[in-house]
This record gives sequence, C-alpha cells and structure tokens, in this order.
Amino acid sequence: MTSKNVILGPGARSIILSGGNWTTNGTGTSWLSTEDENASVTFTFDGSFISVSGSLTSSSSQKTSKVLYFLNGKPDSSFVYQSGGTLYTSPSLTQGFHNLTMALASNSSHLSIQNVTLTVPDVQEPEARSSSKHKTQMIVGIVIGILVIMSLIAGSYLFLRRRRSRLVPGPTSQGPLQANLPTSKKAFTSKHYSLHGITFSHSPTLSVDSLASLPQARRKFGQGSHGISSVDMQFMSDRSPIPSVDSSASLLRLK
Repeated sequence: MTSKNVILGPGARSIILSGGNWTTNGTGTSWLSTEDENASVTFTFDGSFISVSGSLTSSSSQKTSKVLYFLNGKPDSSFVYQSGGTLYTSPSLTQGFHNLTMALASNSSHLSIQNVTLTVPDVQEPEARSSSKHKTQMIVGIVIGILVIMSLIAGSYLFLRRRRSRLVPGPTSQGPLQANLPTSKKAFTSKHYSLHGITFSHSPTLSVDSLASLPQARRKFGQGSHGISSVDMQFMSDRSPIPSVDSSASLLRLK
C-alpha cells in the first residue's frame, strides 16, 4: 500500500485540546500555543508516522524535558526534545489508527506548535472515487452509443442497397430481348404490319455477343394480287440487346 505525507492545519478535526488554555492562530508560525502547566494536545491519525514541529522556550534553567509524550496511551521516551524546530518524531509504526498526546510539564515554559506531519495511506476520498467512476461510466456509455448508431446506419445502408438491387435488375439479368414474329398471313397484310402481332421476350440462351456477329438481312414475302408488303428485319450490333428473330418464327410458311 502506498502512503503520503499530510500536514495538519487549523481546524483539523483530529486534534483535541485539554488541561489548560490554548491560543489558536489561523496563520503564522504559531498555530497552537500554551503556557499552562499540564495543558495537553492529542493528535489522532490513521497512518504509520507522526512528526510535530514548533518551538519550546523556558525562563527556567532546568535541563529536563518540558514536554511529556504519550503514544497510544503509553509514555513514550523514545524522543527527548533538545532544541530546534522538531518537537517530536515517532518511531516507525504499523499502519493503522494511533494517537499522540503532548503535555506541557512546567508553567515556566512556552509551547508553540507550528504544524503536524502525518504519513497516511494514499487512498482516494469516497467522493473522488465516485466522481472518477461516474466519468468512466459516462465515457463508456458515449462510446457504446456511437457504436450502436454507426451499426444502425451501416445496416440500413446495406438493407436499402440490397433491396434496390432486387427491385431494379441489371440489363442482362434476364438475357437479351428477342422478337417473336406472328405466323398468320394477316399480320403481313395489315396496314400496320410493322407493329401488328409482333411480341418481344427475353432469351436467357441468346447472348449479346452472338447478335453482334449476325449480318443485316431483309426478307421479302409476296403472293399474287394481295400485294403483301415486305418485312424488314435488321439486327444491330453491340450496344444494347436488340430484338432478334426467334428461330421457330423465322421459318415462315404462308399458305
């Protein structure tokens, strides 16, 4: 588990003042101070280390420690204040909840606490974790939504394209167009012989390439005084499926 250092400041809830009058300052080098004998301050923390910095002055020539230390309710003699800005440094502690109590032992001393440094687990606050989780869920939701929309668009496009290809067949999907000539004499004696009786149909077995090789032909039919007009048939080459003469209808016998 990783850890980090935290500095306690004015308004910290884990500090208890008792046994005398304490002066509290929001800013400056003196955060907590007292001159009352037996005045004590208790720091409660969840961590593995605590260090207290400040100053201790005295008008007495006494060389004994002016401050008593209690770690987890027991006297702690591992640290003896000499001089300087460090009032207390704890030994290495197991990770967990601990408390340190400092008590002024002489009324001729002035105890001033500047700050308290703690080594605590590097754990995010619940609100920070909740906010991070919410942002992650929102990003995942947006990505999924975009993927769903793209899938719907692609599916619609493919569906419409497939449907259109079924409704509009290609020009050669049913084969070239062939002309079916009538076998009756009336078709050729009519004034509208060019259209009368002629039908068209697709020939799956007839290719466009075979039509391109056919020569132009003209067939003339006549009989006595009836004045039967000629039927012109022409096969065009290569561009598009041109009507062709059905093999069964081309052998025409008029009686």
